[in-house]
Amino acid sequence: MWLQAEPNYGTRKYQPAHRDQRLWTFCQRIDPDAALAQVYFATGDHGIDWHRDASYARANAFIVNLGQVCLQTKMNDGSLISLELMGGEIISFNCKLMHRAIPRSDDRIGIGIWKDAIAIDDPKNWQGAMGTVLHSYERVSASHH
Repeated sequence: MWLQAEPNYGTRKYQPAHRDQRLWTFCQRIDPDAALAQVYFATGDHGIDWHRDASYARANAFIVNLGQVCLQTKMNDGSLISLELMGGEIISFNCKLMHRAIPRSDDRIGIGIWKDAIAIDDPKNWQGAMGTVLHSYERVSASHH
């Protein structure tokens, strides 16, 4: 489930997505410059295969992890970094490197949080008439509690 905006990989434009002010405020406390986020649910042995995040995202991204998972990243030199997570972690990582998630429990929830690489506040980068959807809330500063 995308929050605030959903990137369309075919058109390289955004479309309106689910809006939940409390969840979005939480995301912006992690990254005050966040532009979009995705909540994902995994059950059983369903993981996320090797991939790089698409052109909508800048390289530095965050994951809020709720559940047991092994996050792996392939570095440019070919080495592999593996993080065994138990739940409750917030991870910052380079989403342009190949990465994947291997489940270690039956249920896992995660939130991916990204800064925009394609200007999300520019109406020309939106499909349809919702180009101002992100102007209706205030960004949360890092000093808020």
